[in-house]
Parts: sequence; C-alpha cells; structure tokens
Amino acid sequence: MAQSKFRAFPVYLAKKKLATMSGVTFDIESGDELQFGAEGVLGHSDGISTCTLEADCVIPVAGSPVDFLGTILNKRDVSITIFADGKFQEFVGRLKSVNYTSNSRNGESRGKFRFDGAAPVISG
Repeated sequence: MAQSKFRAFPVYLAKKKLATMSGVTFDIESGDELQFGAEGVLGHSDGISTCTLEADCVIPVAGSPVDFLGTILNKRDVSITIFADGKFQEFVGRLKSVNYTSNSRNGESRGKFRFDGAAPVISG
C-alpha cells in the first residue's frame, strides 16, 4: 500500500498566500435546526450555510505581508481560499476579530485572525 502525503492547508487571502500562517481552523456550519411538534422531532429545517476560518500567524517585525489592520478597521470583504480535503474552497468573508500576542522570552509575536462568511464554493 502506497503511503499518503500530508501537508498543511494553504490559505489565500485576496489571491495572496498567507505564508506566515502556522495554524488554521476552518468550520462549515449547515445552519440547519431540528424542528419540533407535538409528537417530538419532525425533521430539520434547511438553514443557510456559513463558514468561519481562524488563522494563527507569526508576525514579522516589519508587519504582516497582509493588511489585517486595514481590512478589519475599514470593514472590507475579502476573498478567502483554502485548499483542504483535496478541493479549493473559496468564500467572501469579513475579518471579525484580530488578536495579537507577544512573548519577550523568545521574541515571538503572533496574531490570530477570524473570518466569517457564507458557505464556500467548491472547485477542483
């Protein structure tokens, strides 16, 4: 049996690869909800699907190559693409939160960024 290959999910923001990324969480929610009646569970509603991408990045001294601050402060929608599960998944999202951390012991500086949007369009 041939061994499989594994690698981190590449993420692109406005078609630019986020090379400083060290961690990614990508969630897709169906928006469906259980529907109840007098006899109990009747089925599910067909809700609106959404997705959330959280990225943990290292931040160079000169600043991130992606303008996270301008994106959140100016409330810009951006195109986000992730290659996961063998497919490109693209959505238009809004940067909802930015969190910076720093550690003087080892000189580390990091940022966590969370994007929300509609369900991704799948290709590939």
